[in-house]
Amino acid sequence: MLNSQIREIDVIVPVYDGFEETRACIESVLASTNRCTHHVIAINDGSPNAKLSAWLEEMAKAGKLELSVNEKNLGFVATVNKGMKLNTDRDVVLVNSDTLVANDWLDRLYSCAYERANIATVTPFSNNAEIFSFPTLCKSNELVGDYDVESLDKVFSEQVSNTSITFPTAVGFCMYIKREALDKAGYFDEEAFGRGYGEENDFCLRCTAQGMEHVMATNTFVFHEGGVSFSDEKIERVENAMRILDEKYPHYHRVVHEHIQQNPVEAIRQKVQLDLLLGNARTKLLHITHHMGGGVQFHIEELQRCFADRFDILLLRPSEEKDVELSYHFANYDFRLHFDLEDDWELLLEILRALNFKGVHFHHLMRVPEKIWPIAQILNLECDVTLHDYYFINGNPTLTDKNGVYVENLDEREEKCAEHYPLPEGMTLQQWHQKMKNFLMGAKRVYAPCQATADIYNLYFRELEIIVAYHTDAHDIEVYPDVHVPEITEKDKIRVAVIGAISREKGADVLEHTACHKDPLNRLEFHLIGYAYKPLRETVEQHGAYRNEELQDLIKKINPHIIWFPAQWPETYCYVLSSAMQSGLPIIASNLGSFPERLHGRPASYIKPWNIGPEGWKNALIEIREWMVAHSGQVFAWPNSAFGQTRWRYTEQYLPGVGSDTSARNLITLDKIEHLASGPANQALSRKEALLKLLLKLRELPPFRRLLRLVPFETQRKIKRLLSQKPIHDILNGD
Repeated sequence: MLNSQIREIDVIVPVYDGFEETRACIESVLASTNRCTHHVIAINDGSPNAKLSAWLEEMAKAGKLELSVNEKNLGFVATVNKGMKLNTDRDVVLVNSDTLVANDWLDRLYSCAYERANIATVTPFSNNAEIFSFPTLCKSNELVGDYDVESLDKVFSEQVSNTSITFPTAVGFCMYIKREALDKAGYFDEEAFGRGYGEENDFCLRCTAQGMEHVMATNTFVFHEGGVSFSDEKIERVENAMRILDEKYPHYHRVVHEHIQQNPVEAIRQKVQLDLLLGNARTKLLHITHHMGGGVQFHIEELQRCFADRFDILLLRPSEEKDVELSYHFANYDFRLHFDLEDDWELLLEILRALNFKGVHFHHLMRVPEKIWPIAQILNLECDVTLHDYYFINGNPTLTDKNGVYVENLDEREEKCAEHYPLPEGMTLQQWHQKMKNFLMGAKRVYAPCQATADIYNLYFRELEIIVAYHTDAHDIEVYPDVHVPEITEKDKIRVAVIGAISREKGADVLEHTACHKDPLNRLEFHLIGYAYKPLRETVEQHGAYRNEELQDLIKKINPHIIWFPAQWPETYCYVLSSAMQSGLPIIASNLGSFPERLHGRPASYIKPWNIGPEGWKNALIEIREWMVAHSGQVFAWPNSAFGQTRWRYTEQYLPGVGSDTSARNLITLDKIEHLASGPANQALSRKEALLKLLLKLRELPPFRRLLRLVPFETQRKIKRLLSQKPIHDILNGD
């Protein structure tokens, strides 16, 4: 509803370059359906783009816009000031030439501006607008999901505008300025901010000093490409602006930081995303897991990528803020709500029902509240379970003892596994088995990532029918490359690479002890592409954490002769093994879990008893070295499939025949979910996590590495868990 006070508006578009972006911007302004009286003014700031200048002239001659031309390039700030001085009885909206507007966007900005007399500026939501960014704060985002600018703005327009939330500044990509603010605070500071950046912050702070406020049109979305306005000069301009603002307003950055920490419109961000999820017609699946990341999280993300054209996967998992978190982080969403199961249980069920899921898939129960376990039955949905590890057997995911070593002897397994992962207080092993049997038998399908995992589970749950299904990276790979033996001579050392985040269970101690085991002829050289649970001795060259997309390049750079998997537990799949096979290098691995199965028939691939000890591994590597010298540079064909002997494939058989989602939008009101939205703590590392990341980095330095070797492992683990429950690789890769 427009305010009864009538004020004409100049929509000012400063233009310099970028023909396609500028044309799209101006055409979007002209196509909008606004009722307020406004004038579109383009100011050509001495553009070097003849095509753009000619188009602006044509549009002006056709009466589509008013055109002002600078005889020479004045720069952004002077050009904007020129535009704001053209009609001193009008409000102005500054619109960057790389923005897109839609619907009645200007009417909504106008209404917000006149909700209170002391409002100076109004800024809408955008994909790329610092503290006004959507869906992620202070990030350049892509458009969310399958929505275009018009449809996304339409969803925003259905929100209730909240101008009671004030901001420390506006952002100039699309900035409504009331004429009263210009009269009180003056124009932009051309002398201080030259060709642009920071001038709107300075202006806003001058308005604040005059008792005026800056608000957000929370019911409006404007797309901002970013980069066109300032081109390659942006970094220099940002640095200059920050220096000037620090000098003029020492408190400014503190105030902005406090605003980011408070994140007062986060609930609106989450509400809009919930509306978008409720309103699309895509099939949705609910996946439930722990909050510890790792291979489980990677598999879920892999499923979402694999089936991006068919359905969306939302996660329900334990939360560090409350009991559980419902989230979705695909197709550029950043959706997360946190629920206290005592207070918010009915609301959680209401939201889950509104999302109209077609199935539930459990990946883990570790730290998942027991109240969540029957969620599939509550929602009247079928349920799948994936056995990512051995937690369902006795609460011990790796079946290892307190030293991280596989308990192979069945007679000793339960006692020694309990020393590492005790069962809940007061629960017997028989009670645990019965509880887990009831849970697993209630699933429609139970998946194991390899046959060895299924065999171990069937020792304990004989009635359980388990589908052996390799993870979906097999669909991406299909066929691994042939195996090549690197060039090596009798004089060369063999470079042995171990890859990944190496725990005791994955063989960190075995690697270290083997590397320290004397070889009189000095024929072995050990590399860790990744990091270990503790600082290793200097006999292992450690290359530090990496991102998955960097791994193949790292392998080529380090150029190992062979990749080694010294696992001390029966890994259920091992994504790093997939990467090793993609490299085409020889491989040596323990005879546990998925390794014998997935390496079966592969040339230059060796399976050794997992418990042969450092000397046994050293001798095996030396023996392989001699074979490699004899076969240096040879290539061995391997007519293989990434699926091995398995027949079940996700792309063909996972959730066949699920229907379309026909749920309605706006079933959940903002007041219901305001207390569920999380602040910026979840967007980045917390202070404790940042401290942990620093400690992890320091431990790689030789002086700290030697010092930490004196600290018992249990003490180190307690400190790590005190600072964060996240996996170490999530901390090291976090921002």
